[in-house]
Amino acid sequence: MRNFLLAFAIFLGWSIFGIWYYTCKTKNLCIERPVQLEEAETIRSNQNLSVLADNGDIIFQFDDQLQINNKNGSVFIPQRLMRFKDSIFHYLNKNQDKELIIKGFYKSREADSNGSYGLQRASFIKRLLVDHGINADRILVKANQEGYEYSDEGTYNGGIEMLVNTITKERKVEIDKSITNKTLYADFGSKEFVPDNTLKAFTAELKSYLDRNPDKTVNIIGHTDNVGSAESNTFFGAQRALNVKNYLISQGIDANKLKNSSQGEAVPIASNDTEEGRAKNRRIEIIVN
Repeated sequence: MRNFLLAFAIFLGWSIFGIWYYTCKTKNLCIERPVQLEEAETIRSNQNLSVLADNGDIIFQFDDQLQINNKNGSVFIPQRLMRFKDSIFHYLNKNQDKELIIKGFYKSREADSNGSYGLQRASFIKRLLVDHGINADRILVKANQEGYEYSDEGTYNGGIEMLVNTITKERKVEIDKSITNKTLYADFGSKEFVPDNTLKAFTAELKSYLDRNPDKTVNIIGHTDNVGSAESNTFFGAQRALNVKNYLISQGIDANKLKNSSQGEAVPIASNDTEEGRAKNRRIEIIVN
């Protein structure tokens, strides 16, 4: 009986080997098929838009979601989500050691001459935030190839991930460069001076910088276009610089660190022959020494 079982086991083993050899070696039917990339990707949840801290905690969570499409790198923002710009704006102003990272999702086939749709989608959101007044140097954009499915209409609720990161020493050096040499554009000469978001954000950054560098001083220089007389433009440039100086003082910056002056129409940076050029020349230049 024992010999029979041993013989049967040997026979069974050779049979299995023979079947494997015939199937895999002779017929080549055992070649491993590569897994399609998008099938292997992680499917992301399309839950409501949130902004995460670098430790994974939720800083903000909103009651709607951004929407991407399969035709281009633009992002649709529902009206009820527009307040996300204010939330990020105020958070970064309050937390000067933080920066925002925006990740745009894309599929492997989604790329054109401008790069991946993921990078375009992240850059789309960055432009909105910069236009809202946030320093562009405190926003990084990245692209992530992800697995997700578009609806029959070619849309996907999601596609953008945002997280807040602590600024490294190397990045801080880069950001400080934009603070120490800044050009601002706004209606600084209006009778009722109202600071825009760009000035508000810059003021918070400048205050933080001066706290870290107490030996520094700030020059505020007003510039104008060439409409009107040179004398009146020198006056308007001085008034705009003074408005900015007074605002900086009102936000807690030491008046003794601030100097204001005007160069009027004398130093244009664009042609005064077009409205676009004149708008560029009407500016406030802030230099930290």
